[in-house]
Amino acid sequence: SAVASNQKGVQTSLLATQAMITSGVWVNIIKVLTGRERPIADYAFSGQKGGMWYGPLSKFDQDSERKPVSAYDAFPSGHTATAFSIATVFAEQYKDVKGIPLICYSAASLVGVSRLIEHQHWASDVFVGGIMGYLCGKQVVAHYRKVNEISRQYYNPKKVKPELAFTQDGNQVGFVLKW
Repeated sequence: SAVASNQKGVQTSLLATQAMITSGVWVNIIKVLTGRERPIADYAFSGQKGGMWYGPLSKFDQDSERKPVSAYDAFPSGHTATAFSIATVFAEQYKDVKGIPLICYSAASLVGVSRLIEHQHWASDVFVGGIMGYLCGKQVVAHYRKVNEISRQYYNPKKVKPELAFTQDGNQVGFVLKW
């Protein structure tokens, strides 16, 4: 198929998926540790300017008054982190194509703005989510490039020469064929 023949596109999609998963794991760990109230929950519950920070594992506290998940999971913005992690991978992979980074980061920024407009996040939630997504995307691409470069150093068809050798390991004797 046409999609499978575009190896860079397939690789970029796989890297974007990895960056999205990586940012999602970090976002959820931080959400559980901070327990920040969303703006929409703030209007209904605490009324505190900037929302309440209930602290680590607060959404699992059975003694606290029953509140929806939105009371505890604002910080950081997962949607923004996901958008920036994907945008960063595409921007890095296609930075040689003029305009791609601008388009990617503009689209990711619109996701963050939409989270503010919908009263789902505070500005700091969106900002930190964007930074986290960006860093996860950069890390995934850098790791891929490093591993790919190392594997290219070890496998160089011009350097590989066929070899037949005699070997002994303990009481076992044999031949090894390398090519």
